[in-house]
Amino acid sequence: MARGERHVDPAIAEILQTTGDAPRLLTKREREVFALLAQGQSGEEIASELSLWAETVRTHVRNAMAKLQARTRTEAVVRALATGEIER
Repeated sequence: MARGERHVDPAIAEILQTTGDAPRLLTKREREVFALLAQGQSGEEIASELSLWAETVRTHVRNAMAKLQARTRTEAVVRALATGEIER
């Protein structure tokens, strides 16, 4: 920071201005999986809907839980909702 101001790399600032979106913590696929979890779907149902292996869904859930610093799937869904990673 210079003189109390924040510095953002011009290339990053340009991306943020063009997208208008806040940076995301979760990948697109992790957000898809968690949106379906928030709707009450099981891992098996999510795998079927997204044409994934059940183990792949479990991997996405584990990775997202680590990023969200959540101990349970429910806590992770709540955090994803609260941070705007997924919507109701």
